[in-house]
Amino acid sequence: MRIITGKFRGKEIVPPPENVELRPTSDKVREAIFDTIRTYLEGRTFLDLYAGSGAMGIEAISEGAKFAAFVEKHPDSLRVLKKNIIRFGLKKDVVVIKKDVPLLMKNPANLTRRIEAPFDFIFMDPPFPSFLAGKTVQLIANSPFIHSESWIIAEHSVSETLPPEVGGLKPLMKFKEKRYGKVVVSYYGVKDTISGED
Repeated sequence: MRIITGKFRGKEIVPPPENVELRPTSDKVREAIFDTIRTYLEGRTFLDLYAGSGAMGIEAISEGAKFAAFVEKHPDSLRVLKKNIIRFGLKKDVVVIKKDVPLLMKNPANLTRRIEAPFDFIFMDPPFPSFLAGKTVQLIANSPFIHSESWIIAEHSVSETLPPEVGGLKPLMKFKEKRYGKVVVSYYGVKDTISGED
């Protein structure tokens, strides 16, 4: 695995351990996502949920994001994630939270007391068999982690259909969806902001 764009382009990432059942975001999908958001990343903040090896958050910093937070609960994945943070010299630019994502969303003080929320970009790639993408998007809509111009990006299986709108404290609207084989990437924004665009 390598960083595919930005200032770290071509630098290798420590891969997830073989004993962990992870399905890292493919280079093709990762590149497509960053082609979509690259223009908006400079100086922004990025939350990487179900972070695994941390490739997405590191790629975001490579593309100009000023800060990334990683949420991961698996001990072996956390060890790899921390190795990657050291490898890329990012200890001052990141926070790692060892926590189950849905539990964190229900008790956001675990994150907000350590860093300043909300985030400009939130990415999630939960394990496909879990069908957690839709649930996580719903939890985000009711969390303090987003503002009126936040992007929420969900990578999920074609077997899981995410709704066009999600209600909550900050209702969300899907404004883009792309399929890559068995993978779908859904993009959400805060509904009032999306609706108000020309």
